[in-house]
Parts: sequence; structure tokens; C-alpha cells
Amino acid sequence: MFGAPLLGQSSQVICNDYYGTFRNPNNCLNAIRKLPEGSEEVRYIVDGRDGPDHLPTARQSGDCMIQIEVAGPRVPAEFPVVPDQIRAIAAYLVESGCHRGTSYRAGFVTSILNDMVQWLTSPHGELDEPMPLSTAFLTISVTNVYPEYLSPGNYDPYMAAYFAKAISDAEKNLPPGSREAANLRARAARLLKQEKVMTPKRRRNPWWGNPDSPQRLVQDRPTRNAIKDALQGVGGLEFVENLEPQGENDGTGVSTARKERRRERGSMGGKGFDEMNTRGV
Repeated sequence: MFGAPLLGQSSQVICNDYYGTFRNPNNCLNAIRKLPEGSEEVRYIVDGRDGPDHLPTARQSGDCMIQIEVAGPRVPAEFPVVPDQIRAIAAYLVESGCHRGTSYRAGFVTSILNDMVQWLTSPHGELDEPMPLSTAFLTISVTNVYPEYLSPGNYDPYMAAYFAKAISDAEKNLPPGSREAANLRARAARLLKQEKVMTPKRRRNPWWGNPDSPQRLVQDRPTRNAIKDALQGVGGLEFVENLEPQGENDGTGVSTARKERRRERGSMGGKGFDEMNTRGV
């Protein structure tokens, strides 16, 4: 229906009930159908403004939202991508990547991370130094409806853990005791420490921040109005008045999504992370 997704070995599929669950994928697939179509590469403008060729953008259907964003400490003014590939990757995430038995979990997928990994594992790839614009990457999120862009490529603890592992793997190829190995070891340790102070929603710290002096995202963060603009004319705006993510109700009168938010501080600060379903594709 949506074609085959082109994902690389370093692309990451992260599934987590924290972003939501769905009884069936129909609403998500309907939201994907609202995304732009096209088999030719489009240079999307990365400015947070509404428009057919602008990012970030979002589409909603029922209790499901698809969010498309560019992630990283520095993002380019334009990001080239084929619209049909965005649709195919989002559909893969819904139908295969996060499908577990009879349930469908929310989550996100990244584009290829090779450029970011190469920078972080290089001798000059310090976390506090300006990173090349080429290190920016795309994230496609499937989530219960939420009134802000979630930017998981910047704020999900998994990203810190993933990059820390990539750096640790690179360190093993260096001479033990060398200065270069020590630098990579310190870089990985900082990322793992930062992972423990990260949460995907609210009070968010980016994975490249300094855990001893947390830094906020450098690029402007899209506002609620930005996501309202992105949805204008392509889907309902009924969720905007509700600041809580929508989710299934467990029969107690309190949605599971709201209960999850109550557990947020204790559950995502580097804890329970092994239970996340992650895989490279």
C-alpha cells in the first residue's frame, strides 16, 4: 500500500508504550494517508512553519498522530527526503516495527544515523563543539494525540544510550590506554549520565546536553500553535484543548496515558529502559 521503506543498518526503530497504544492501526494508517505523496526528492524547509514543503509537520486521525521532524543539535535550513519514503517508513512502524501480537504500540523511527555516529566517534567529535549540519537526521513518530512536537530524536533517553554504545564500540578498536580511547570513554560516560536525566515529554533535556549543567535545545522549539497550523485543513483539531495525551481507559475513569504521565519522572529517568523494544533495521 505504501511501498517498501528504505532503512539502513543504523536506522533505529523504538517502540514504547509510553508514547501510546492502539487497538488497531486503522487511525494511524489514515493519518499516514494524509501525508504528502511523491516519488521525487523534496527539499523540505526546516523552519517550523505550516506549509506543504515545511518541517516539522504532523497529521492526525482519531487517537493517532504522525509527527515528522528533523533532529540533532544543528539542523539545516533544508532537508532532502522523498515524501513516499516518509509514508512507507511510518506504515512500517505501525504494521511491523511496533506490532506485538494483537496490540499496536506507539514509537518512532530514525533515518540513517551514520553521519552522526561518525562525528561522535571521531577524535574531534566533542559533544560541546558545533556539529556539522550533515549530522541532522529525520524522525518519524507514531503516537497518541499530543499537542506538541515530541522530538524523540532529541529527547528520548534511548538516543543517548544508542550513541553511547556506538562510541564504546569505537573505543574498542583503539589502542588501550591511548588518549583517543580515553576521550571516547569519557564521551560515552557523559551520554549515559545524561540518559538518566532525560524524559521524552516536558522538562526535556537533549541527549547532547551536559548532565552536570543541562542545556536546552538550541534550535527554536515549535509551539502548540505550530502543530495546530500543521494540522489545519488536514485533520481535526479536537485534541488541542486537552493537554493530556489521549489513550485507552482501563475502566477506572483515568486514561492509561494520564496514569503513565503520573509515573513519568520515575519511569523514564534511565529506569525500565531494557523493557523498551528496540532494534536496528
